[in-house]
Amino acid sequence: MATKLPRVKPPAWLTKLSADSMKNDPFPLDRILRGSLFYPASGFDDDPIRHLSGSVRSFVYADYGLERDEFMRALDGPEFHGYEILGMREIDEAELAPHGCR
Repeated sequence: MATKLPRVKPPAWLTKLSADSMKNDPFPLDRILRGSLFYPASGFDDDPIRHLSGSVRSFVYADYGLERDEFMRALDGPEFHGYEILGMREIDEAELAPHGCR
């Protein structure tokens, strides 16, 4: 029998996010990554979201092989049908790696 993952309650900071705060406030990298599923080379695979939603705080998809326009089209496609985007913004290297990359 499969083990059922526990549901996690979203933290207050996450429930208070708005499109405006995501666009204008400092990028909360540490908060976003804590309790999140990071999916490198993810492509447009929605399986983690479909199966782990409610048990994982957030999902961080990253794939250097995809262009921004491909990603934006996929958000409207069948892979992500039924999910609501609360806000979105592009981040630069300094926000993603504030202490630099080694």
